[in-house]
Amino acid sequence: NIELDVARKVGFKGITTPSGTAAIALAQDYKPHAVLLDISLPDIDGWRVLKRLKDDVTLRHIPVYVISTIDRPERGLRLGAQVSGPGSDPEGCGRST
Repeated sequence: NIELDVARKVGFKGITTPSGTAAIALAQDYKPHAVLLDISLPDIDGWRVLKRLKDDVTLRHIPVYVISTIDRPERGLRLGAQVSGPGSDPEGCGRST
């Protein structure tokens, strides 16, 4: 996992899972400082994971960074995410480049 390796090299701790369901449970258990979320998950849609995280009053303050090859930054921004990936605007405006 490239993201986890990079995070650990700069002193962060991290937990990974390929499961959206497990990601929600882990966020509830650990209350992380941030979440990196891929939209393409094997069990549930990553957009649904994002919505559930942002609908939970105990988790909604946690920044969620959507990292995906899916070019839908405006949807991520509308649901409360920080968006990164191909076509995303680094200024956070949600416009594709």
